Amino acid sequence: MPAEIRELLIEQRWHRGGLDTRVGLVPALIRALRTHLTQTEQHDHYQQQQIATQRAQRTGDLEAARLGLSEAEQTSRAHRASLAQGIKAKLKKVSEEFNRLDERYGGYGASLDYPEPEPPAEPDRPWRWTVTPKWRRAEGHRMSGYNLRSNTAQMDEKAVKLAKRRRACWRGRSPPASRSR
Repeated sequence: MPAEIRELLIEQRWHRGGLDTRVGLVPALIRALRTHLTQTEQHDHYQQQQIATQRAQRTGDLEAARLGLSEAEQTSRAHRASLAQGIKAKLKKVSEEFNRLDERYGGYGASLDYPEPEPPAEPDRPWRWTVTPKWRRAEGHRMSGYNLRSNTAQMDEKAVKLAKRRRACWRGRSPPASRSR
């Protein structure tokens, strides 16, 4: 309660005084109430301006943050695509070398299967790639994964071929000491 109104009501005996006292205090009370309401109106108007200014500023900040997020997402997608392209290029080279080595040692060809995984939704989560080696088990056949059960006679034939090649490579030379058999 404003001090001016408090003084009129308490000091001037509004509650205890008679009708004559109250009638004499009405103009002063109206003036005090008008002053109080005007000040309150001005304060409310000021606060409304402050709220409108803050709301406009926060709306602008929110739009800037959304734009920044959009740019960061685009940059992240471009970076991830570049990384995926680099990873696939390296794995392709490894796959080609794997095929070359397999054919060199009497195989029918080999490759690596490396499907591109979905990127994680969160940037701090790992992006796991799976690489599966595959071999061609006979001329003209398709590549088969290492975990696919195969004809044991073909497996035995391949093992014999590899053993013969190894023996031929080391004929006349002693195997390196670091190799364990």
